[in-house]
Amino acid sequence: MKKQPCQRRFYNDSKLFHAASILFPVMLATMILVSQTAAGQEPDTLKQSFVTPPDSAKPWVYWFWMNGNITTEGITADLEAMHRAGIGGVTIMHVGAGIPPGPVKFFSDEWRKLFKFAVEEAHRLGIKMSMSACDGWTGTGGPWIRPEEAMMKLVWTETSLQGPSRHAAVLPQPETNLDVYRDVAVLAFPTPPEDVADEQAPRPKVTSSDSECIGKNLVDGDLNTTATIKHTSAKKPAWVQFEFAEPRTVRGVRFVVESTTKVPRARSAWIQAAEDGKPFRIVGQVSFYKKTNNPSYTIAIDETTARRFRVVLPSLSVFREVHLLEEGRVNNWQLKAGFGRYWGHGADQVFFSERQAGPDKTTNSRDPSWTARIDRFAVDRDRVCDITKQMGSTGKLNWKVPDGRWTVLRIGYTPTGEKNGPASIEGTGLEPDALSPKGIDVAFDNFLAKLLSDAGPHRGETLRYCHLDSWETGEQNWTARFPEEFRRRRGYDLTSLLPVMAGGRVVGNLDISERFLWDVRRTIADMLADYYYGRMREVCHQHGVLFQTEAAGAQQFLFDPITYQQQGDLPMGEFWVDEGRIRPDCKAAASVAHIFDKKIVGAESFTAGWK
Repeated sequence: MKKQPCQRRFYNDSKLFHAASILFPVMLATMILVSQTAAGQEPDTLKQSFVTPPDSAKPWVYWFWMNGNITTEGITADLEAMHRAGIGGVTIMHVGAGIPPGPVKFFSDEWRKLFKFAVEEAHRLGIKMSMSACDGWTGTGGPWIRPEEAMMKLVWTETSLQGPSRHAAVLPQPETNLDVYRDVAVLAFPTPPEDVADEQAPRPKVTSSDSECIGKNLVDGDLNTTATIKHTSAKKPAWVQFEFAEPRTVRGVRFVVESTTKVPRARSAWIQAAEDGKPFRIVGQVSFYKKTNNPSYTIAIDETTARRFRVVLPSLSVFREVHLLEEGRVNNWQLKAGFGRYWGHGADQVFFSERQAGPDKTTNSRDPSWTARIDRFAVDRDRVCDITKQMGSTGKLNWKVPDGRWTVLRIGYTPTGEKNGPASIEGTGLEPDALSPKGIDVAFDNFLAKLLSDAGPHRGETLRYCHLDSWETGEQNWTARFPEEFRRRRGYDLTSLLPVMAGGRVVGNLDISERFLWDVRRTIADMLADYYYGRMREVCHQHGVLFQTEAAGAQQFLFDPITYQQQGDLPMGEFWVDEGRIRPDCKAAASVAHIFDKKIVGAESFTAGWK
């Protein structure tokens, strides 16, 4: 008979709490005791430790405070019930999560008094505590983070100019969120001869298996229109067909999704092509990332000449645009440049080193037979001109355009808009800049530092840890000092290569472009380790507490578990029963403990009702 998982329940003011075991010092303590026994410890001592476990071997739980439904009576009842059950510690997480709000507003004076009372009660009962770094379990954000202190992303606009001429006009300002935008650079380069201007590209006839689909919206160049493609059954995937009057050579496909938070239900789609009189064949596949702050996805396919192309979708999908590209672009450049994340651990995913060319068929992205064709579209790196000084504060560019066709990029950065969650209304706010130590400083000073002060003499003893949960706040690929950090860490200037990040263009050649994007990811990961996780450890220690972190979890494409979890005093992973996939973050946490001599390893589990 299959055993049902054990679940403890505690009550707070008639609100049901689920306490989920997260720490496993029992196993680690046993390993230490076994080692000590081998060195001469009496076996009876080991046996007695199992009969009467020491406090250091007791499990911990997540203690969710349900959206302001908190009372002193409930706090005492919960903690006393945990004490009777042998719980050694709690991690407090105040969450909204759709729960009806209670009478106590998050982080109000009353809320802080209840938090202080909880610390005192935990001290009375000998229960240790950890506090999550924000309202909700995701990130370090809050209403105290101003837009200019938030996570940032790279944005740009592209202008085509014909020379020789004098251009004196305002360049379009890139995407601007929360009224915050800063320029990075204005770059100009000769447009590769084989690049086809959008206005010159032939418009295909668009049809679909869904008769209600407004196919023309996919090729109208208007990001305010959408097309919905529905399917009838799993056995009959939906499709959209693009038919040209004459055969067209296609080297990639760019999808623009409905929004950065609404990815297609179809997690992937097949690209098919058919010559006249022949059946459709698969020429590529696109995987839609779990989350992205850039609404477009670009894949490279083998050079294919045909009149008809199809995008085959296994479930309902909504797109703003779908463009078949004649020009060569870096495969999956949005992902590689840090705009999105795919579920999984980045380095072992095929989209970093391979292109999915068909069922069970992959092509290495550096295969010369393919890269040579893409390199024909490369921008000459030596001819990328930095004309930033030619643009005034209003965005007006005054530049003498040399002979020929030129592309001008106005590049800047703006907030991603990511917020912490699942939080209460009062506790919801922007996530801080994770690539700058100022981000953690602002977040910590406005929240955790005040709670640690409230804890008074119990800080560091009863309230022992500050907690960062798994990374679920989207990606960040820019900050004000990113160019300087890149040069210091990688040893070269990135300016001439920015067109690779800002549009996926090939600069120099495909190998240079791919290696540059690897350097971008490595720099982001290094800065996260130093300025987010590392800075969090520093400020925790300055305030007399330890740092407990799950690091990135499986959600972060820039997953670097050893570097991230090394920063924590207590490294953690997470897992669920029958999840259907391997989670290496638990192994990573254990490895960090072995390598860096950390005594306890944690693992979150049983915190999701479905597992």
